[in-house]
Amino acid sequence: MPEAIHSAILLEDKSRLKITGVQNVISITETEAGVSINGEILCIKGSDLKAEKLSVETGELVLIGNILSLKFETKKEKQGLFKRIFK
Repeated sequence: MPEAIHSAILLEDKSRLKITGVQNVISITETEAGVSINGEILCIKGSDLKAEKLSVETGELVLIGNILSLKFETKKEKQGLFKRIFK
């Protein structure tokens, strides 16, 4: 796993979400967004979501809209056949 990067999440009035330490933007639609932060996926759900600011150099993303939920999901590593059998 790569070295952890400092990250922060700031939600203002459920309508503006600022995220730092973003490594990759997976997708952004009007109802969902997914970003990679320190080996985990942050799933954002809401309505009328739009990217107000995206800076690749600083790893900063600002989303605006009606933010309903934030959920982290850990990336699962693919296991070989023998690892699954001999768990």
